[in-house]
Amino acid sequence: IEICEHYADYSILDMRTILLIDLYKSNRVYSQKLYKLLHGLRKSHQMTVDTLSLELNFAIEVGDADRCLEITSELVKLKPDNITAWANHVQSLFRCGGHEEEIIALKSKFVGNALSVQATIALFRVYHAINETQFALDILYDQIVITKDQELKDFFISMHLNREVDRLITLSKNTVEKDDLVVLEIDGQDKECVITRGSVYDVLIGCKLGNKRIITLTDDTEVEIKSIHPKYYKMLRDIYKEIG
Repeated sequence: IEICEHYADYSILDMRTILLIDLYKSNRVYSQKLYKLLHGLRKSHQMTVDTLSLELNFAIEVGDADRCLEITSELVKLKPDNITAWANHVQSLFRCGGHEEEIIALKSKFVGNALSVQATIALFRVYHAINETQFALDILYDQIVITKDQELKDFFISMHLNREVDRLITLSKNTVEKDDLVVLEIDGQDKECVITRGSVYDVLIGCKLGNKRIITLTDDTEVEIKSIHPKYYKMLRDIYKEIG
């Protein structure tokens, strides 16, 4: 290590500094030296996704919020299409404080994209903390639908115990939207249905609580909307049913 330290140029990322990084990584005794080396390389614009990710892990570990933001700002420049990089950047913005508008502006980055379990939970916590709980729930809901991951289901149950989150999950709604769980009165009997696009029930989208509509089942049938619950409510029930 001493020989590599002697010959390495700490401002240039080349074979010598790469070797030194690997040597430092092999023993936590050299963590402080590695952290300093990675910082110097970045300030000299000598960096890769790997060196930035390594420096970010150190910065998170020591709680250096400003440095985390500097690093993730570089990461999203190098990998603008990487969802994990953007998730880390949102967390860095949140740690530094005062960046709520930027965090809100980045919501579209995470819509319709697959996320890791860790990123999903982290994003939920951030958006819930800045009073974007509806969006936080949408992220969590979508990822559970995509992945069926048990850890995310367990997290959903734990968040349901939060009063503010539970209010959105168990909300009684006035207007039908896609994926809602709706109770209909059909021929004097109550029937639950999920409002999905392309189903016989999608004509109910936009209808209000108490509205009556004609829909085509086996025949044209009048139905009355008795109650409307958000998609999160059905997911909560389904998870509890799995638990038994």
